[in-house]
Amino acid sequence: FMASQAIFSGLEIGVFDAIAEAGEGGLTVDVLQSKCGIAAPRLQTLITSLTAIRSLSRDAATGAYTLSPNTAKFLVTSSRAYYGDYLRYQMGRQFYHRMGALPEVMATGQAPSYASWFSDPEVPVPTRGLSTTAPWPPRSTS
Repeated sequence: FMASQAIFSGLEIGVFDAIAEAGEGGLTVDVLQSKCGIAAPRLQTLITSLTAIRSLSRDAATGAYTLSPNTAKFLVTSSRAYYGDYLRYQMGRQFYHRMGALPEVMATGQAPSYASWFSDPEVPVPTRGLSTTAPWPPRSTS
C-alpha cells in the first residue's frame, strides 16, 4: 500500500516527468524541488521511498536521481507505454481509498457494489431507454 501511494504521489506532482526531461544525468533533490514546487523535506521523503522501491536510483557521487527502465517506460507521460493515468485515477483515486472497508467486508461478508466503486459521482447515470426490471444481459428480440 505505501509503495503504491509513493508512486501515485510521484505521478501527481510530476516527479517522473521532471526527471525524464532532465535526461540521463537525472536531477538532484534541490532541482527537483523547484521543478515540482514541493518543499525539500517532504520531497526528500518521497524520493527516498521511490528509491527504496527501485522506481528511481540515486548516484552517490552526484546526488542525482534517475528513472529505472520500467519507470521510464510506464510512468512518464511522453512514453508510448504510459500507464500512469490508469494508476492515478482508477487505482489511486477510486479503488485504494475504498479498500478501507475491507476489514468490515471480511467480517460481515457484505461488500459494496463493485459498480459503485468505479462510478463517478459527478457523472449522471443515463436512464433513457433503460429499464430497472429488464433482465441482464438483455435477451435477443429476434
